[in-house]
Amino acid sequence: MACGFESRPGHHASLPKRASASAKAMADKSDSCETSGTRDLVSKIPGYLVMPHITMSDPEVVYDARDIESNKVMAILAYIWLLFLVPLLAAKDSKFAQFHAHQGMSLFITWVIVNVIGWILPYTLSGLTTIATLGVLVLAIIGIMNAYQGKAKPLPLIGKFLTPKS
Repeated sequence: MACGFESRPGHHASLPKRASASAKAMADKSDSCETSGTRDLVSKIPGYLVMPHITMSDPEVVYDARDIESNKVMAILAYIWLLFLVPLLAAKDSKFAQFHAHQGMSLFITWVIVNVIGWILPYTLSGLTTIATLGVLVLAIIGIMNAYQGKAKPLPLIGKFLTPKS
């Protein structure tokens, strides 16, 4: 791994035989993190696959770019209260929209639980419900930003409870 991304094994072996000397030189430079814009340089070399650096603490599923671009609006709608039903029912073929619909459903269920607990708690503890509701709002904003950026990251704390069927 170099500079936070991985290339296919065999660095030069994955370059086509017709690759120019400058492409091979760029590949050599990519192995050292001294160049700026290394990700851009390597991504332009034929035969190289640039993958985002993913750690266990920051899992992200990668979907088809066309799927992401054509379903961003559906993914954003998923985080707005009951509108998670729109991509859940209307974009059944989009794995990206389905991922965000399930995240939105988790968020909605969390919001319902927070409000039910708020109704049960005595009035003196209602501040806790307000804080929890603000936390749900923050999670919704995080989800909307992830969808807008084309990312498929699970929401913190609640994102792993519901996942789409593969």
